[in-house]
Amino acid sequence: MKNYPHIFNDTGIGTWKYNVQTGDIECNENWANILGYQLSELEPMTSKKWADLFHPKFIDKSEVLLKEHFEGNSNFYQCEIRLKHRQGHWVWIMAKGRLETRTPEGQPLLMVGTNQDITEKKNTESLLKKYQDLLDISNNVVKSGTWEIDFLKKETTWSDYTKKMLDVPKDFIPETENTLNFFPEGKNRVTILNAIKTAVYKGRKIDLELKVNTHTNIKKWVRIIGVPEFKNKSCIRLYGLIQDIDESKKIQEDTAIREEQFRQTFEHASIGMALVGLTGEWLTVNESVCKILGYSKKELYKTTFREITHPDDLEKDLTLLEELLLRKRESYHMEKRYFRKDGAIVWVNLSVSLVRNDMGEAIHFVSQLQNITEKKALIETMKDQNKRLINFAYIVSHNLRSHTGNISMLLAIMASEIPYFSENEFYENLKLASENLNETVQHLNDVVIINTKLYDNLESLNVHTYIENAIATVKGLTETSDVTIHNTTNKNIEVSAIPAYLDSIILNFITNAIKYRHPNRKSMIEVFSAIEDVYVVLNFKDNGLGIDLETYGEKLFGMYNTFHNQKDSRGIGLFITKNQVEALGGKIAVESQVNQGTTFRVFLKNATH
Repeated sequence: MKNYPHIFNDTGIGTWKYNVQTGDIECNENWANILGYQLSELEPMTSKKWADLFHPKFIDKSEVLLKEHFEGNSNFYQCEIRLKHRQGHWVWIMAKGRLETRTPEGQPLLMVGTNQDITEKKNTESLLKKYQDLLDISNNVVKSGTWEIDFLKKETTWSDYTKKMLDVPKDFIPETENTLNFFPEGKNRVTILNAIKTAVYKGRKIDLELKVNTHTNIKKWVRIIGVPEFKNKSCIRLYGLIQDIDESKKIQEDTAIREEQFRQTFEHASIGMALVGLTGEWLTVNESVCKILGYSKKELYKTTFREITHPDDLEKDLTLLEELLLRKRESYHMEKRYFRKDGAIVWVNLSVSLVRNDMGEAIHFVSQLQNITEKKALIETMKDQNKRLINFAYIVSHNLRSHTGNISMLLAIMASEIPYFSENEFYENLKLASENLNETVQHLNDVVIINTKLYDNLESLNVHTYIENAIATVKGLTETSDVTIHNTTNKNIEVSAIPAYLDSIILNFITNAIKYRHPNRKSMIEVFSAIEDVYVVLNFKDNGLGIDLETYGEKLFGMYNTFHNQKDSRGIGLFITKNQVEALGGKIAVESQVNQGTTFRVFLKNATH
C-alpha cells in the first residue's frame, strides 16, 4: 500500500493497517472521506474509535470473522458492515483484510485491509428484492410464472410459481424431455413443439392456450407466452411466461355452453321472445315472434314495436317501460294488441323485463309474447253464452214459478169447491208434488239471483259482527239443541262481500253444524279466523257426525246430495253456499273424519287488499 498509494486514492478505496496488539490503526484519506470526515479529524485512530463507528448489529459478526481468521480458519477477513457517517446515517462498507505478521509467540500482530463503500450496491440489491417481491406477488395474483431455455448453457429454468403451478417440488430440475411430458400426447404436444421450432428458426413469438398434465396428473389450461432472443442470427435463448388460466377457461367454456343453450331456447321457444332496444327497435327476435306478427325477421328489424302496436294499448305499454327504466318495477305483464302484417289484430300476453350492465345502465328489454287471440275470442264467446244462459235460467225460473203457482192455486180451489176431492188418495200426492216443485223452482231462482248479482258493488264487512248476529239469530235453536258456539274471530278483520251473501254463508255453516251434531256428546262449534295471502279464512269447526270424504268428497257441494239420514235434508244448502262464496271471488275447503267432526274453511277476499 506504501508503494501504490495513488491507486487506492484514485479508486476511492479506504486502506487501513491495524496493530492487533496495541489497537492502533493507520488509515488513508479515503477511509475517512467515506464516512464524511477528514483524516485529521479522526487521528489518532484506535480500535475503540473504530468500534464506536460500528452499527451495533454488525459488531458480533465482525468479531467472529476476525477470530476465525486469526485462528487460521480462513485465508482472509471479509465482512459487510455498516459504519456511521458524520451526518448520522449509516454507510454500507465491504471490509477486507489479511493478517500479515504475528508475534514471536504466534499471536496476531499486524493486519492490513481495505474499506469499500457499497451503499449504492446494497440499495440496488434492496430495490431489486422489492421488485422481486412485487413480481412474486403479481405472479400469484395473475397466476403466472416464468420459464427460460438457455441454448448456450443448455439449461432450462423455471420460477418457483411455475413449479408450484405444475405441482413439482422446488428442487425439480426441468429438462427438455421432462418438460415436454407435461403436455399430453397428441394435439397439445405437437402444437408446443411446432411453436418452439418456429420461434427458434423463424423468430416468431409464442402465445398459445394449451392443456397440461401436472406432476400430480391434474389436467389444467395454461397460457404459454414465449420470446426468442437472437445473437448473430442464432437463437441463444427462449424465455417467457406460463399463466394458469384453468379457472377462466372453464368459466369461458361454461359461458359458451350457457350462451348456446340460451340461443337454442330463445330460437326454438314455443312463445315469442325478443330483445328490444331502448328506443323500441327490434334487436333480435325468434321464429315464434315472426309467426305471431306475420313479419320476417328482416322486416321486423326495420321497424319498432310502437309502429305495430294498437293505439289504444300504446300509452299503457310506454308508461310501464318508463317505470322499468326508473327502477319502479322489475318487470311487467299486460295484454295488448298488435297489428299483423296482413292488417289483422292479434292479442298477446306480453311480459317485459330490463337488462342492465355492471354499471347499472340499461342495455335492452327482454320481451315474451304469447298469442292469446283464440283465448280472448273464446272468453268473449263464453261471456256471451253465459249471459244467454243466465237470461234463459231467469226466464225458465220466472215461467216455472208462474206455472207452479197456478198449479198450487188450482189444487187449493178444487179442495175448497169440491170437498170430497181432498179426501182422494191422489190429492195428497199431487199436493206434495206441487210443494216440492215450488221448492225446486225457488232453489233455481236463488241460484239465478246469485249469478245475476255478480256485478253488484261489494262492501267491506266486519266478519266478527256478522258472526255474532248469526249466533243471536240461532240462539233458540242452540238452546234447545244444547249446542255451544265460540266466536274467536279477529274483531278488526273485514272482507269484501255482499251483506245478504255473508249472512247466508255464515248462517248456513252454523245451522249445518247444529243439524248434524253428534247425539252422544256435548256439541261444540268453534268459529275462528286467519289471514292467508289475499284471503280472510273463516273456520267453522264442529265435533259432530263428520263426513266420509273418500266416499262423498266429490259430491259434497252438488245439488240435492245428502250424506246423513236427516228428515229435513234437501242437499241444497252447501250448493247455494258454494255458489255464493265463489261469486264473491272465494273458495271453500273441508276437513272431516266420521264421528269426530268437520271443519269448513271459507276463503273470502280481504277488504284491505
